[in-house]
Amino acid sequence: SGRNPLEDYLTEGYRQGRFPNPVFDSAWYLKQYPEVGEQGKNPLCDYVQEGMIHGRNPNAAFNTKWYLAQNKDVAESGLNPLHHYLMSGAAEHRMPSSEFDPQFFAMQAGLPTDSDIASMSHFLFHRENTKLLPSINAVNTGNLRKTLGEDLQITEPLSVTVGIVIYNESPAQVNRIVTSTKRALSRCPSHVKATISIFDNGGFFDQQLIPTDVKFIESGLDEGFAVGHSKLSQMSFNAGADLYIGANPDGAFHPDCIHSLLKMNKAHAGHALIEALQFPDEHPKFYNPETLETSWISCACFLMSKEIWKATGGFDRNIYLYCDDVDLSWNARHHGFSTRICSAALFYHDVS
Repeated sequence: SGRNPLEDYLTEGYRQGRFPNPVFDSAWYLKQYPEVGEQGKNPLCDYVQEGMIHGRNPNAAFNTKWYLAQNKDVAESGLNPLHHYLMSGAAEHRMPSSEFDPQFFAMQAGLPTDSDIASMSHFLFHRENTKLLPSINAVNTGNLRKTLGEDLQITEPLSVTVGIVIYNESPAQVNRIVTSTKRALSRCPSHVKATISIFDNGGFFDQQLIPTDVKFIESGLDEGFAVGHSKLSQMSFNAGADLYIGANPDGAFHPDCIHSLLKMNKAHAGHALIEALQFPDEHPKFYNPETLETSWISCACFLMSKEIWKATGGFDRNIYLYCDDVDLSWNARHHGFSTRICSAALFYHDVS
């Protein structure tokens, strides 16, 4: 139309809920503060002239009073807090409110994290239609407990195989993972029947050092991690196992790890490929803290149901090592399963 954009906004754009700036929500402002509209004021003019004094907020993600309380230098300067945030606060990664964390939101949305303003803008434009959380404070703990299956009991008989692929590991490492596996299995209900199986990739380990109640499959070939778990899981499911839990030999199960994995598997009816949470350092990838969904699972410690194995065929045996877990995860998701992290199941994995 050739109209001046500011003039358009001031005269009629705000009535149509148009944004004069990526982080000023005119429609939200008028709905939140109806007295402004009743007085015939333009929302942006009201906020700049007196809204800040009354503690009004420019959008659902920015809290004027909170920002001033958290940033004494801004309060003492007398600057409009939104103006300060746009000019420098966002670049300094100052939080706009206790209820919105730009970097947290950006990680969920898969957005570049170099602009907190872009993250806030994305949230404001899409918040009515998004399931993404504005901050960690928005987590519904009741939903989280359901996701984990914390209140469920394992009452049905289950056959579980814990598979460990070793490659030139020391006797101390093998003893640690086997001992921690037995301890974790002992914390499960008595009707959970379990088998521990070890695949010796390369055939370097002395079988005499393996406990007699542990299955040992010796391979004279260096076949790789994916092949090892493929063979173990295939043997297990063909023998009647319901679930396969794979674990790295350089780690150790927390005593409650396996029981937590079983409860979460039940909560999702075997339709989730589940990763245990690594400690003392978590794997550096994002997962939703309420649904515990993640784009792919790390197979340092994981649970796979027979249903997922039958649909996917398990690991791609053409991948020797690394990214085999990414490939398995994406294959599972392609077949309609979810990939999740069980934050209640801890697996020690010292990669420091």
